[in-house]
Amino acid sequence: MVRSKSGGVLCFVAAAALAALSVLWPTRDDSASAANPRPAARASRTRSAPTMKSGMEAPDFPPGIFIPGGRYGLSDFKGKALVLFFFDNDYLHDDAAFARWNDMVREMGNKPVKFIAVGVSHLAREAAAYARTVNLQSPLFVDTFQAMSSRYGEGDAEAHWVWSFRIVGPDGKVVRSSSELTADEVEKAIEGIGWKYKDSGYDPRLNPAIELLEWNQWEAGMGKLRPMLKTYPKATAESARKLYEEVKKEGAQWKSDAEAALESNPVAAYDLYARVANCFAGDDLAKGVEQPLKQLKGTKAVKDELTARGLWEQLSVAVGRASISDRLRLAGAAEGIAARCPNTPTGERAVIFAKHLREMNGPVRVGD
Repeated sequence: MVRSKSGGVLCFVAAAALAALSVLWPTRDDSASAANPRPAARASRTRSAPTMKSGMEAPDFPPGIFIPGGRYGLSDFKGKALVLFFFDNDYLHDDAAFARWNDMVREMGNKPVKFIAVGVSHLAREAAAYARTVNLQSPLFVDTFQAMSSRYGEGDAEAHWVWSFRIVGPDGKVVRSSSELTADEVEKAIEGIGWKYKDSGYDPRLNPAIELLEWNQWEAGMGKLRPMLKTYPKATAESARKLYEEVKKEGAQWKSDAEAALESNPVAAYDLYARVANCFAGDDLAKGVEQPLKQLKGTKAVKDELTARGLWEQLSVAVGRASISDRLRLAGAAEGIAARCPNTPTGERAVIFAKHLREMNGPVRVGD
């Protein structure tokens, strides 16, 4: 239960609702047998959304889970390209479509583009079963509540759409929206996009760290790189030191950006300072951010945002375990986050998600 500093109950909706939802798991759907995991047709859908057009800002992922695991945000793909494959298995019975998708994922494996499938209206166990059936080669986001698909202009029940593709460019904007996807279209989207570190002649032993760094997984990448600074042979350590110094230039820019945002956007400044501290622990660069980082961590804006992020993570887990019949309880949990942590970036995301859940049209799954 979340309490205010005065001791009274401030807002326990988020904590209570999330605690209740944490034990939920999708109810059995008799329409989907073990031999055929495809679900029965839904009774209704969300209201239709406008088609996502080129040049529009790409929305981020709502709460939910990825199969086989992990967590992604659009910021992970900054400077690279992202291809999204929305499919609704109610109407899709063409495994060849997934074979083509898998082929493209494999063929583009060494290029600056990532592929993520979005299973619309699926429950987590349905999605996992289908991913195994078609040997899905990309991560799969489980869009049980159609929040992701509606943000990208899908979700019209009358249209009976089968699949759709969106290509997001390095600036986070949609560059292609269509019902078909070709290798030429992906090649065009990544034209002019290069690697920061991959083609710079570093020791191949650094490749695991380089792969993470290329996809903006800074803390994880530096965690793999630092031990290589003292490894053998000496040539590997020297190559690691060269890469470390290159990434350190990024760190100096993060520090500068944080200083510029200190007054106007303390949450963004905190995130940048924290990244510097985590990536360059023990380095003079990290020592230089200790004081402002400590001060920011004590501010209300940052405290509230960090609290909201913790609750948002719990909500994501709950969404992954929930069935459509839990949508109003999830909406209450999201509204609780917004009430507990108003005027925060994550609180605003919670408001949007709650609004979507409450606007869904009636019972969505036959048999729920």
